[in-house]
Amino acid sequence: MSLDDADLLDLFTGFDVAGCFDTCGGPHDTVTGPPDRSSTLERAIQSEVIPRLMLAHRESPDTQWSSATGATKADGPVRAEPTAKDVTELTRLVLTHDTAICIAFVDGLLEEGVSLEAVFLELVSPAAKLLGEMWKADLCSFTDVTLGLAKLQQVVRTHAGAFEAECADTPGGARRALLLAMPGEQHTLGIFLVEMFLRRAGWDVCGGPALSSDELNALIRREWFSVIGLSISADNLLGTLSGAIRTIRRESCNRNVGIMVGGRVFVDHPDWVAVVGADAIALEARQAVSAAENIVVAAEGRC
Repeated sequence: MSLDDADLLDLFTGFDVAGCFDTCGGPHDTVTGPPDRSSTLERAIQSEVIPRLMLAHRESPDTQWSSATGATKADGPVRAEPTAKDVTELTRLVLTHDTAICIAFVDGLLEEGVSLEAVFLELVSPAAKLLGEMWKADLCSFTDVTLGLAKLQQVVRTHAGAFEAECADTPGGARRALLLAMPGEQHTLGIFLVEMFLRRAGWDVCGGPALSSDELNALIRREWFSVIGLSISADNLLGTLSGAIRTIRRESCNRNVGIMVGGRVFVDHPDWVAVVGADAIALEARQAVSAAENIVVAAEGRC
């Protein structure tokens, strides 16, 4: 069976590939969604996507990308969002080309009218997911995935300033968020996307590498945060996460601090938000903004 772009895009869409925090790609992730669609996606990757990805640099002349211009030689119609073919192409580029070529490809889509939000959620996140699927199918190495995700994160960083400036005048007041991956997490692309979306909504956001327990305690005793977001992708970290949340509530200088969680574990088991003692779950970067705002409103109502 041959899949056209619409069919393939439908398969991607059904698996929430644009989840927030660390739902993006990587060897730790698992495919979500109904079992029948999971097997269909696997067959599609094996029979349709992978062969195109692994072609050895044999683009046709009219679709060559220029790192200098960031555009294709063939002009196309203005469009609102990336296609499945764009996801496939970006994945191939991060595996076979340097970061400048990947950025040029994205710049070309922006020139065609695709928004930065669509690039981040409908292109970069699905590409990260596809890298994880290729690793699980032994079609690329752990090093390939790690380097590919690093290139995707650099693509995002290149456009982060412009994205955050889109709503720079949105009033954020004293709303501050701390976003952290738990110790042991290796992939931070998803949590970086959440950081950007919160900043665009007017939040003051602190983020960075995972902190030790002592470092985290010292930080939250010293600085006020309205919301603290934590990410895990493996269920063997649930106990660690639960303990961290209890400690945060005990040690934070904000006695009404809100806790938001995300990651692949919560995509598969959204009810676990109560198990770990968090206030909200965010499975996608746009949802994270709404969840954080709701947490603050609820906390203000308790004051």
